This record gives sequence, C-alpha cells and structure tokens, in this order.
Amino acid sequence: MDYDRIPEDTRRYICRYTYDNMTKCEKVVYYYGARNILNDMIMISPMCNRETDTRTTSLVPSEISQKITPAVSSRVISFVGMRFLGYHIFSSQDVVILEREYHDPDGLRVKVLLSQYNKWVHVAYVSSQDVIWLENIREFERGYIKFVENFSDFSRFVYELP
Repeated sequence: MDYDRIPEDTRRYICRYTYDNMTKCEKVVYYYGARNILNDMIMISPMCNRETDTRTTSLVPSEISQKITPAVSSRVISFVGMRFLGYHIFSSQDVVILEREYHDPDGLRVKVLLSQYNKWVHVAYVSSQDVIWLENIREFERGYIKFVENFSDFSRFVYELP
C-alpha cells in the first residue's frame, strides 16, 4: 500500500521515511500495528479526561474527546487453537463467521466457524485480547472477516464492523 493511500487518521502515526524503506510485508505489519494501537487509544480516550484523571493537565477535556474520536471500522484479529480443533489452515477462500460460546462461564470465548459442505464447523477461537475488543461491539457476529496471513500457531484476519 502506498503511503498516500493510508487513511489520514492512521497516517499521522506512521513515519513516512520509515514506511517507504520497508518491504511489502513489513509495511503490512507496520500499518496493522498502527491501526491496532489507534483502536486501543480510541477505546481508552473516553476514560481519559480532566474530570477523572488528575495526574496531568495536558489531556483533552471530555467534551472535545467525544468530538474527535473517530469511528473505527476495522481491526486485525487473531484466530488461535487450530491445533486442538483439527489443524485447519486458513486461506483467502475460507468463509468464516464468529459465534459467542454461550456455555462458557467467563463469557470470554468466541468460536470461529468455517463453512464446509453447507455446514458450519468449529475450527478455532478468537484470541482473548481480541475478544475483549469484540465484546464492546453490538452484534459483532455480523461483521465481515477477511483472511490476512497464517503463522505456525495462529492466523490473522481483518475484521470489519457490520
């Protein structure tokens, strides 16, 4: 991805010189890392205001932070546990959906279901770090999921809000 095509809200956190001297793979990792950090900052920003945080006076007042917090439309999430559920290796042709695991007492498990022969098969879980982010999204099961890459013990996907 060309530096000028990066969305402006993300571009301000990416150094152009560093980005331009990276390989394509490094650029993808750098971009998605910046997006994840930005997503985390957005989740925290409503909690950081002058009324609740007295340690510093340089924080943005709550009424302004509400206006400048952009809507996050996507995030890179990780799928784990494939080796315990049949060793599925994801590809760009896979059709997957997310489903909350209702019988989990902690409520912190989200199953990854794969479409195979007109049936949904449980092949992985969403990583616990990403589940915490998903819990804040109403009807997260309706989001769009796109394959990014596989690693030895997890896979990465881009999750786009419904």
